Amino acid sequence: MPAMPALAEFSEAIARYESDLRTLCAFIHGNPELGLEEWRAASMQVAILKKMGFNVETNVAGLPTSFKATW
Repeated sequence: MPAMPALAEFSEAIARYESDLRTLCAFIHGNPELGLEEWRAASMQVAILKKMGFNVETNVAGLPTSFKATW
């Protein structure tokens, strides 16, 4: 059952970053932005992903608010 170690690792990561993720959710909910103009939300998401150890590429496909995160 190879999925179980991945599930455990995922659950651990969620628990470790729960505060950041809750802050992100509350921020996005409290600060709506128009589609393709999500400057504040994208910035916060990129910061959290970098903190979690992801490599983050911004401005993907020429869209200034887009990003791609890889592990």
